[in-house]
Amino acid sequence: LSGEIWANSEIEVTITFRPDTAAEYACSAFLDVIGRDERLPLWLTGNGIGPKGMLSYDVLDIGDVFINSRHRYELVVTNKGDIPAAWRLRQPTTPFAPKFTFEPTSGSLAVGATQELTIDFCSDILGEFSEQFSIELQGSDELLTCQFKGHVVGPTFHFDVDVIDFGVVSYEFSHHKTITLYNTADIAMKYTLSVPQDGTFVKKEFQVTPDAGELQPGDSCDIEIVLVSSTVKTYDYYLTVDVEGVGQALLSIPIVAECRVPDVRIEGPSL
Repeated sequence: LSGEIWANSEIEVTITFRPDTAAEYACSAFLDVIGRDERLPLWLTGNGIGPKGMLSYDVLDIGDVFINSRHRYELVVTNKGDIPAAWRLRQPTTPFAPKFTFEPTSGSLAVGATQELTIDFCSDILGEFSEQFSIELQGSDELLTCQFKGHVVGPTFHFDVDVIDFGVVSYEFSHHKTITLYNTADIAMKYTLSVPQDGTFVKKEFQVTPDAGELQPGDSCDIEIVLVSSTVKTYDYYLTVDVEGVGQALLSIPIVAECRVPDVRIEGPSL
């Protein structure tokens, strides 16, 4: 930083540049010589290069996934720079972001090294999502980003009929129909069956057995519907299916019937 130089001689001065972040640097240094009024300026410039990384992919389209089902994916982080890189995951605050679990969420990579991240996804809410996760590299203002997009759907199921048709039924007589409920999803479903219009004005006329239960993936269940009509009318009702944790009335099929009474008359007007 200071010293004495003999006439017609020189001295070597070492200047060390060690940036602590990726940016362009510039400053002035001055040489103060005893006996001179003006200092000699020295303009110093440099470009700090931070760590550089790369992800194995930028976008992952998960597609349709069932609610409450677990899925696992892998993401690889690679250090492509010339210095070690310390990294940390930046978690967004959107509704679907907490449904993703990363392991690990931070670490350090030597030059040319890679780190495999395990990503677990399980959602208890329905809907489409597009989540962008970022990885920060210490000493760099550039982010490594990866987008996950897809659609969380409820369990898929159906009946073996499109309509429950009792036809013409007799007043106060019992009439039976049996249908089958199929679970075509890869997850179990807890269901509840009901006829919402039944019992609105008069006593309940429909009995559903069983009216609730749980179906494992690929299973089916026979459902018996018993109608004892206490009203002379035409029925245009629905059998609805509620799924626990998913929603109400996710599926409904029509129930049709017509209740009649015999036409009774006396042949003779007098006895």
